[in-house]
Amino acid sequence: MAITDLTPGLYMILAAVAVPWIPHHFRQIFMLLAIGLSAFGLSAGEGVHWSIPIMGQELILHQSDRLTLPFGIIFHIAAALTVIYGWHERRSMEHTAGLAYAGAAIAAVHAGDLISLFIWWEVTAVTSVFLLLAVGGDRARNTAMRYLLVQVASGVLLIAGAAFYWRETGSWAFELMQLGSLGTWLIFLAFGIKAAFP
Repeated sequence: MAITDLTPGLYMILAAVAVPWIPHHFRQIFMLLAIGLSAFGLSAGEGVHWSIPIMGQELILHQSDRLTLPFGIIFHIAAALTVIYGWHERRSMEHTAGLAYAGAAIAAVHAGDLISLFIWWEVTAVTSVFLLLAVGGDRARNTAMRYLLVQVASGVLLIAGAAFYWRETGSWAFELMQLGSLGTWLIFLAFGIKAAFP
């Protein structure tokens, strides 16, 4: 397996685990290097680069196409700018959660099936809650819990939609879908909540 076969964003999540043990004056450089390594995965080209067969289905952990490339580039740039903007911040929890959140969002962009998408979807929900909790205080805690409830609701809609979609089509594939069935409507609503359209 080549270094570009692993899901872009996964390197950022793994690096986030080490962030609390990196001295403050090296932390941002370490995070920028992790983002750069992750961005290198965008050069893999179109196609399926990493998949795992499970129970007769295939989890596609890294799929690239014409749509994932621009989003991958934009998300990596946003992650790098966030690190630069927070250069002065000394709280390691904020850096850890922010890097893991960005990595999970990038991994979700490259998910080729609804189960892999759901996994990364939930990782973004959990890491964003820790990002809010890093501020500290009762107000941040209350905000984080409200946010978690909304994000868990979107995850429940996504996994329910994926189950109905699988029942309707026999596939977990995350591909072009037409609204018109219960599964596709639930998936659409899950994306709507994640995108904050309510």
